[in-house]
Amino acid sequence: MKKVAILLLISCLSISLTRANTTEPTNNIEIGNALNVTAESGLKMRTSPGLDSKVITIIPFGEAVQILPDFLEEPSSETIEWVEGTWRLVSYGEEEGYVFDGFLTHLPVPYYAFEQSVEDLDLTYPLMSWTEYHYDVVAQADTTISKDRTKVTQQYTDGVVMKKYDNKYLYKVQVELENTRMMDAYQLLQNMLLDESEKITFRNKSLFIQTKNVELDKITVEVDNPVEIRKIGENKVRITVFTFNEGCSL
Repeated sequence: MKKVAILLLISCLSISLTRANTTEPTNNIEIGNALNVTAESGLKMRTSPGLDSKVITIIPFGEAVQILPDFLEEPSSETIEWVEGTWRLVSYGEEEGYVFDGFLTHLPVPYYAFEQSVEDLDLTYPLMSWTEYHYDVVAQADTTISKDRTKVTQQYTDGVVMKKYDNKYLYKVQVELENTRMMDAYQLLQNMLLDESEKITFRNKSLFIQTKNVELDKITVEVDNPVEIRKIGENKVRITVFTFNEGCSL
């Protein structure tokens, strides 16, 4: 059984110098890739690697940057507010400079009202809507009906899998994402929340769990509609959201 060290959440995840020892691989950070900005306040592009260098511009949330070849010495990994990454040379519009790639992702960012929570930090339907909108179905859904539970498994493009469980008291949705970091999934869910007050509550109720190798293994969010993000393989994560709502149906 894995030994875990449960760490208390830092109360705010705005970009700062807060450090942690967790480690996590960076994925899809390759030359030529276009990646999306997940920092809601925007991501600063700088003249050189490091937080002390001059800011060139601020790239807005959801905008895409292009990863460029960099002939400088490979920078060491840094962790900023549980997000591990390195400084990457990118292009955005007519500008070129360095950004911290912990706030870049290959995942589509949620823009639309149907991808946003409505109340009570319930992310069940926003997560379902996000998955169904951004990925195409590749096979007929597999439905299993038992005495007290219905399970529907749907395969999508890019290796995405969504599973929906329904019984009298609980509606549960799981989405499995390949080539995805734990904090990519966490930032995705934050981006789905309705307003800043919900986001603050979400962060304050989050718990980060590490393995004995100081690797981020699981994140839980203990709100009325709980959330769990778990590492389930090399560069693969599973998001689970719960709704305790009698009478839900698929």
